[in-house]
Amino acid sequence: MWDKPDADWKLDSTYSLIHRLQPQALIIPNHHQSPRPGEDAQTFERDLPGQNSAGFNKAAPGNVPYETCNTMNKSWGFNLMDDAYKSPRELIHYLVSAAGRNANLLLNVGPIVPTENFIRIGIFGIQEVLKLSSSEHGI
Repeated sequence: MWDKPDADWKLDSTYSLIHRLQPQALIIPNHHQSPRPGEDAQTFERDLPGQNSAGFNKAAPGNVPYETCNTMNKSWGFNLMDDAYKSPRELIHYLVSAAGRNANLLLNVGPIVPTENFIRIGIFGIQEVLKLSSSEHGI
């Protein structure tokens, strides 16, 4: 949807089908438009609700729960050359900023290659995030 915002995605009939087949299903779209009937949350990709620093979150926050999604580095998928990981401090800041806007944070870690170095970085990162969150934000 994000790459063809003007296409007729038949969302009303699609949402009706989803809710008929699975009444408890949550529908969280990624169309960067105002929430539509049948949607359970509004997504702000690589942005916080009400901001448009990424350039495609032009819709104002609606009257549904919010979700912001971001990555730990620059890539949504696996990219062996992308080692531009956000620091634990940056991740905690983003998490707190999302929570301050009453938004859920969906953090994409992407597929990983379980190398010793990556596992060591991951464990250190988790420990650092926990340490920072408890000391700086009382979490």
